[in-house]
Amino acid sequence: MLKQSNPKRLKSALMAGAAVATVAGFASEARAQDAVEKVTVTGTRIPQKGLTSVSPVTTVSAQEGKLQGTTSPEQLLNSLPQVLAGQSAEISNGASGTATVDLRGLGAVRTLVLINGRRLAPAANNPNTGSPVADLHQIPLSMVDRVEVLTGGASAVYGADAIGGVVNFITRRNFEGVEASASYGIYDHDNDSETERSRVLGAGFGVPDEHVNDGRTITVSGAMGANTADGRGNVTLYAQYRHAEAVLQSERDETACVLASDITEFVCRGSANNSAGIFTPVDGAADPDALFTSTLGGDMVEWTGETFNFGPANYLQRPDNRYLFGALGHYELAADADIYAEISFADDHTFAQIAPSGLFYGSGSGPDGTELINCDNPFLLSGTSPNRPFDAFCGPTSGLGATDSAQVYIGRRFNVELGGRVDDLRHTSYRGVTGLRGDLDGWGYDVYAQFGSTIFSDTYTSDLSVSRIAKALQVVPDPRPGPGFGLPVCKSVLDSSDPNCIPLNIFQLGQVSTDAAAYISTPAFMTGESTETVANASMNGELGASSPWAETQVSVAFGGEYRLETYRISTDAVYQSGDLTGQGGATPSVFGHYDVWEAFGEVEVPLVEDAPMAKLLALYGGYRISDYDNAGITHTYKYGAAWAPVDDLRFRGTFQRAVRAPNVVELFTPQRIALFSGSDPCAGAAPTFSPAECLNLGVSALQYGSIIQCPAGQCAQIAGGNPNLKPEESDTISFGLVFTPKFMKGFSATVDYYDIELNEVIQTIVPTIILSECAATGNPEFCNLITRTGSGILFGTSGAGVNQTQQNTGSRRTSGVDVEATYKLDLGAIDMDNHSLTFNVVGTYVESYEFTPFSGAEPYECVGLHGWTCGTLVSPTPDWRHKLRATWSTDWDVDLSVAWRHISESLYDGNLDVAVFNDAAGCTGPCGDEAQATIPAYNYIDLAFSWTMSDHITLLGGVNNVTDEVLPLVDNDFATNGNSYPETYDALGREAFISMTTRF
Repeated sequence: MLKQSNPKRLKSALMAGAAVATVAGFASEARAQDAVEKVTVTGTRIPQKGLTSVSPVTTVSAQEGKLQGTTSPEQLLNSLPQVLAGQSAEISNGASGTATVDLRGLGAVRTLVLINGRRLAPAANNPNTGSPVADLHQIPLSMVDRVEVLTGGASAVYGADAIGGVVNFITRRNFEGVEASASYGIYDHDNDSETERSRVLGAGFGVPDEHVNDGRTITVSGAMGANTADGRGNVTLYAQYRHAEAVLQSERDETACVLASDITEFVCRGSANNSAGIFTPVDGAADPDALFTSTLGGDMVEWTGETFNFGPANYLQRPDNRYLFGALGHYELAADADIYAEISFADDHTFAQIAPSGLFYGSGSGPDGTELINCDNPFLLSGTSPNRPFDAFCGPTSGLGATDSAQVYIGRRFNVELGGRVDDLRHTSYRGVTGLRGDLDGWGYDVYAQFGSTIFSDTYTSDLSVSRIAKALQVVPDPRPGPGFGLPVCKSVLDSSDPNCIPLNIFQLGQVSTDAAAYISTPAFMTGESTETVANASMNGELGASSPWAETQVSVAFGGEYRLETYRISTDAVYQSGDLTGQGGATPSVFGHYDVWEAFGEVEVPLVEDAPMAKLLALYGGYRISDYDNAGITHTYKYGAAWAPVDDLRFRGTFQRAVRAPNVVELFTPQRIALFSGSDPCAGAAPTFSPAECLNLGVSALQYGSIIQCPAGQCAQIAGGNPNLKPEESDTISFGLVFTPKFMKGFSATVDYYDIELNEVIQTIVPTIILSECAATGNPEFCNLITRTGSGILFGTSGAGVNQTQQNTGSRRTSGVDVEATYKLDLGAIDMDNHSLTFNVVGTYVESYEFTPFSGAEPYECVGLHGWTCGTLVSPTPDWRHKLRATWSTDWDVDLSVAWRHISESLYDGNLDVAVFNDAAGCTGPCGDEAQATIPAYNYIDLAFSWTMSDHITLLGGVNNVTDEVLPLVDNDFATNGNSYPETYDALGREAFISMTTRF
């Protein structure tokens, strides 16, 4: 059993491998209680009186986004404390090219994204970087009026995928006139950390400039709208362009080298796969474990630890070009029939760059990941005997003859010859909606059909071909008469199996020819498309009956929906064969589809109105039945109640059962060999695990202490889908209050508790946990998932590795409290007529985030932690986050605003089993990892202004992260990018922005 009371094994296993602001910020759901007109609120299809709802909804206004200098939807959402960052522009290695939102840290696949209450289709992407989820890059931010965020289950209303909640982007309607806007943003950062700069210099690496201005972002947008002459319709057209410049990790002190913790401090760690190369012959040396490097003259000398700094070539911000176009409109055909339509196009093109590729140690095509080098290769004769490559690989102790081939582990980076690996990612999306809505005898109806499609392309360049390297290393003197006689030539040229082969000389520094580098380098391509087709019909109205104690009638909503999802990824032969050294395995093609028929209904029953201690007492319910062609029938439901003893105070509570059916990638991705971060606990001369534990892991007594360790901290795994998956289920409990006191004009607040439990989670068991559990228990459930080669290693191309396919197992549970409040103070009492101060805050206290990695395990608490478990499961989950904004609205056509963003500290989860280090008292026992024991609390101060220069022109600008706070540092092995979590914390330092909007 994996127990929280003894987290050391889990740690070692993982280490081995709704009412906030104002016009200037958030929109309060509480402040409009006195409104009479019914409106649709996210989380229900029954129109509500005012903006209050039984489920807590946070609404972010478009103005808040402008005051943040936001140019992309994920930036707007990531400022909310309920949101943990997903895919963003700050991700390079493992980037999907999309932007995603993750509510409550339950995963982007469990957050449903809507536009005007209707689904945003999932985007196709590389199956190695995640499942198909909605790409926020499709959202025309310039057309967004507000964003409504409901956290917790909402499957009864909207269907599957709403376990974490719903994000509903609501666009501007009935726009009239012409509007044009342009914005410019730039980062201004001081690289003034003497600690970081001395660390980088001490490791022999270069440091960035002391002051940088970079990461420029330019956005241009326009809209044009007009009502019809009879006033019964409107058509609006819009366009938006965004360009963001790249920022390399080499441009910041904190990311200029790859960091590792040596317990007391961080050190720069390079890759052993360096430009000179490291060579370990399986035979051919007195010491079979000897490591050699090549020299300029061709001698093999003992490796003394030279490394390659692979961090600086990675992007800290990816470059991006984005175009969006669209139109929306409606026309009232009759008093009870309004036809409407929305069409949109989005094209996003970005590049993800990581360190140069190479012959990664252990990734060769020979036995156990070695490379085969023929002993009569003329390149082996360079240098001076007895230090020639020939002497090291094929010398007298090898037992090899002139026609034999030596097995050699090689780690050699091609940074000089090829540069960084570049992933060219492009998503082109189309979306169309058409429908008819109206009112028939008091019953509202809405019938619509929509289609969404995302076309995906991925071109990966500057990686290396395993098969071509194998051929280019098999070289002999050319025996053919002619001008090339005696010169090195590939055997594959002589036998005509590959006439294009160019000999590869990696045994002397600087001797890889341009032609040889071009030959072993090969691009890889994949294309894909995801589509979503939806047909929906619904009605809502009053039943004509009411409670004896209430005047308002019982309201209902009901309807049906059909949805078809298709997904296709087609990979070329290079991807399918796993021929690239820098990919960690094959990327197969994926194809699948499913459809679902659904019926749903909701009811709202006011029980008591305008009674003593019961201004309102109402009950709410909802139910949906879904029939999936691949997952069977599922049932989701909700029920809740609201009680307002007086006008000023309203209590609310709900229970919701939500489900998520497995998606196409989880179901149908073929199994393949891939890599996971970690090491083999039974490898090396001094294995971490005992002989008995390693026997459970398939290591014999003769093999113990002599197995080669996984190269570069990456062992093999077998990854892929599982067609037998079933839907996962969650239960959400929410209760709280809405407070709008009459005695405190301009004040409103909400406080809500939430508890979300997710069971039968569709996930993989972390490979290092599989190793740990098998070693400790010998349980076949885990041990049967481990396959070793004949020599016992846990990597290579022969199918060895840890089976990590998808399954329903384990659980997650999170609970906490959301607090939102706003207060607007009129300053007329102090002789400042038409001036006001507005304060608004949104904050989340996370009480618990429990992660159960597999069924039967004890939960692992991750709240307030980061590290091998909690930093790779999600971004850090601090126990408190808030954003407080104060805005001074003046009589001078200028508004001034300041915001305070706070993220509480996070502790390193690897230290849970050791004494806490204390500088004052000293440490009398194991002190744990002092270097990354704590990510301190972070406070960011943002300033902004808005100036209405005339009736037609508004100028807005500001500075985010005024004090230029830098990224917190963690071990790069579990960081999401750049030794940190740049999608959670401000990655690039101080940001200045300015924009101008004209409207006529």
